Amino acid sequence: MCIEVKMFPQYMHLTSDGKHIVVFDVETSSLVELDMSSAAIVEEALIHGGFDETTYEAARKLLHLRGVTDSEFIQAKQVVEELLEKGLFAQRDHAMIDSEDILIPHSAITLNVSQKCQLNCTYCFAAGGSYGGSSLISNMSSEIGRKAIDLISKIVFDKAPRFTISYFGGEPLLNWELIEELTLYAEQKAREIGKKVGFSITTNAIAIDEMKAKFLADHQFGVIVSLDGNEELHNRLRPHKDERVNSYAETIKGIELLRRHCSIGCRATVTSSFANAGDLDSYLREAGATVAYLAPVSSDSCDSLILDGISLRTYVASLSESFFSEDHDRLMPIRRIKKQIEDGYKSPWGCGFAYNTLTVDVTGSIYACHRMTSNELFCVGSVYEGLLHDKVLELRKAANSTQKLGCRSCWLRYLCASECVVENYNVTGSMSVPNSYSCYRTTRLYEAAIESYLVSIQRATSSS
Repeated sequence: MCIEVKMFPQYMHLTSDGKHIVVFDVETSSLVELDMSSAAIVEEALIHGGFDETTYEAARKLLHLRGVTDSEFIQAKQVVEELLEKGLFAQRDHAMIDSEDILIPHSAITLNVSQKCQLNCTYCFAAGGSYGGSSLISNMSSEIGRKAIDLISKIVFDKAPRFTISYFGGEPLLNWELIEELTLYAEQKAREIGKKVGFSITTNAIAIDEMKAKFLADHQFGVIVSLDGNEELHNRLRPHKDERVNSYAETIKGIELLRRHCSIGCRATVTSSFANAGDLDSYLREAGATVAYLAPVSSDSCDSLILDGISLRTYVASLSESFFSEDHDRLMPIRRIKKQIEDGYKSPWGCGFAYNTLTVDVTGSIYACHRMTSNELFCVGSVYEGLLHDKVLELRKAANSTQKLGCRSCWLRYLCASECVVENYNVTGSMSVPNSYSCYRTTRLYEAAIESYLVSIQRATSSS
C-alpha cells in the first residue's frame, strides 16, 4: 500500500503567500497548497506508505528538529486530516484492473472512405492512403459505409446523447458522393434511435469546392485541414504527386473557400526539420485556422523526420512557452492539457483507443485505431461479422495505464495515461511499454501547465 503525490517546491513563489508547497495528489488529480509542516507530514507518509501513528510520530520528531512546536504540529496534522476526509492522499495498491470491469462506452467511429490521396507526404503513416495493405480497393462502397453506421448505431453507449462519424483517408474528399450519402443516412439512423449525430472530416482541402463546403457547413462538420507550415515547409513535407502542382497553394485555396462557410482547424505534423510550436501556430493562424492542432511525427515515419534530442527539446520548450500566452487556447495540445489540470481530469486511458477510435477501412474490416489500419494485431472485427468484443476488451486492457509497469507508479498516469498506445507499440514493440520520448515530452508539458495554472490564479487574485 502507498500514497502517491508529486511535490513542486519550485513553484513556492506562486502560492498564496509565497511560503507554501504545491502538491499534486495523483489519485484525485487535485492540486493543493500545503504549509511547510503539513507538507512534511505528507512526505513522511510517502516514506511509510500511509498515515498512521508511526508516520505522525516520525513527522513530529522531524519537525521538532526544525523548530516546530507541538501546537504547530497539531495544526499541521489537522490540515492533513481535513484533506484526508475529503478523499485526498488515499492509500492504494498497484493491483491491475480486471478487464471485466472495463466499460466500453462506444460513441464514435472513423470511416476510411477513401484510401488514396493526391499527395505524397514524406512521413505518411498511411503509406499514401493504402496503409500498406494489399487490397486493390481504394474507395469504400455504399454497402460497407451503411453497415458501419448501422454498427455504431447499435453499439453506441446508452447514456451518450450523440455519436460521431469521422471521415478519414487517404483523402476522404476523393469519395465525396459516399460522404454525402452516409451523412444523410447517419442523420436518419440518429433520429431512429433518439440520438444526435455529429460529423468531422480531416482533409488536405485540395478537392473542396463551393458545393462541398456548403454541405459541410449545413451539416455542421468539424473540419480539420492538414497544413504543415509556410509554403516552403509544407511543399517539402507534403508534396503533390504531380510535381507541377504546388500543394501549399492548392490547400490554401481550399482553406479560403471553406472559410466562407465555416470555421476550420488546421493540423501540422511536427518534424525534426521544423519543431518550433510558436512559429507553426503563427503559420496556421495566418492561413485562417481558429484552432491549431500540433502532433509530433509518427515514430514509424522517415527516420530523418522523427524528433531527435535537439528538435524534441525545441518543440517542448516552444510549446511550454505557449502556456503563458494570452491566446494559448488556440493551440489544441495546450487547451487539452490545461483543461485537464483545471478540471482535475482522471482517466487511465490516454485516448479512445479501441472504443472511440474504432475505424472501418474500405474492405469493411474494423480496427482499434485509424493509424493501425491493415495491421491484423489491431483488427477487432468487420462490418459483416460484427465487433469482436473480447478482442476490444483485450486491447482496451493493454491500453490501461494502471497496468503498465512504466506507468503504474508515475504521477501522470491519469493525465497522460501513457499517451498514444500506437506510438508505444511502434517504438518499444509493446502497447504496454511507454516510450521515453513521449514520457519526456509529456512530463515537461504538464509541469509547464501546472506552473501556468498557478500563475493565472496568482494574477486573478492580485487583480481582485
